[in-house]
Amino acid sequence: METLTATRKTVVLDLRLTPPQERRFRIFDIFDNLRVGDTLKVMFDRDLQAVRQLLSVHRRGDFSWESHEESQTEWSAWIRKLR
Repeated sequence: METLTATRKTVVLDLRLTPPQERRFRIFDIFDNLRVGDTLKVMFDRDLQAVRQLLSVHRRGDFSWESHEESQTEWSAWIRKLR
C-alpha cells in the first residue's frame, strides 16, 4: 500500500505477513528504491530494533528513524531516506 503526499511518498510494509526468510530482502529492496525524502513505514509484531541495527550497519547515514509501540502486538517504524 502506498500513500502519496505532495512530492514525497510513504510505502507501508507489514512484516507480520512476510515469511522470516524474506523480511531482510524486502526491507532493503524497498528502502533502496525510495527517492530521497520518501519514507518506509514498517509494521511488525515486536520491537523493530533489529531492523534498525541492520540498517545502521548496511545503510549508515542514509536514513532517519522514528519508532512507536502501537500496542502490545504491533510496532511501527518510519524510516526516511536521507541520501
